[in-house]
Parts: sequence; structure tokens; C-alpha cells
Amino acid sequence: MSLHFQIPGDKTYTIRQVVFDLNGTLAVGGEIAPSVQQLLTRLASHVQLYVITADTHQTAPQIQRLLGDAASVKVISGTHTAHEKERFVESLGAHETIALGNGANDMKMLEKAALSVAIIGGEGVYAPLLAVADLAVTRIEDALVLLLEPNRLVATLRR
Repeated sequence: MSLHFQIPGDKTYTIRQVVFDLNGTLAVGGEIAPSVQQLLTRLASHVQLYVITADTHQTAPQIQRLLGDAASVKVISGTHTAHEKERFVESLGAHETIALGNGANDMKMLEKAALSVAIIGGEGVYAPLLAVADLAVTRIEDALVLLLEPNRLVATLRR
């Protein structure tokens, strides 16, 4: 199970997992839209999906129930959540991972991942994150479609 695509003038990617931040990335106000849930279910048939969150809105258990087997939700806590997210991506195999996020504590995991997407959504984006992301979109639905239709990624990232 994986996504394969080649960026002309760059490299070939084999992606086995996708790691998402929760709040501001997949969810707004701690809630995932039905359209996002549907796209995640489709993507789960191609790669392993993980949601890693500091759970600001305390909705991680409900999100796990909502997503069921489509994704695994991991809650982190403490004062070093950025490092925990980075270590999580490393533990999965960063060279085979796409990371998506919007916040300051997502920066290290986006730097580490083979490919990274910044989400500039309803909860905003940590501006320095844009400097480390490979691409940015304004809606999580757009990011998920890019992953489901890798030729769209190729069109954006080709050199």
C-alpha cells in the first residue's frame, strides 16, 4: 500500500504514510467536516493515515471514533509537542511520509517529512511554516485531493 509519483526535474516519491495535525489542519474548532471524512476514507485505501495532536479542543477520542479504521489518532502532551511530532514522523520513516499541518508545533515534522503541505485554513497558519512547506493550500479538502490525484502534485512541484 503506497502512493508513487515522480516530480520531473526532482525525484521519485514512494509514500507509505501521511501524518496530519488535527486542529487547524483536518479540523476547525475540533470538528472534522463530512467532506474531509469522506476524502480521508478514500485516501486510507492507498496509505496509512495518522493524526497527531496536542488535542486543544479535547476532541481526539470523538475524532478517532469518527474516523474508525481509516486513521490512527495519537494525542501528545507537554511542552515539547513539536519535537514529539518530529520524532513520530522519524519513527514511521520520514523518507516515506507526507506531513500536513498549520501550526508552530508542526514545523519540525514538516521539515522532516519527504513532502510537506501547509494548510492555510480557518484557524490560520504559522507564517514561518510556509518557508519549510513544499506547498501550501487554503483548504484541507484541496490537499487531500492532491494526494488522491498525484498528477496534480506533479503539476505544482515540477521544476
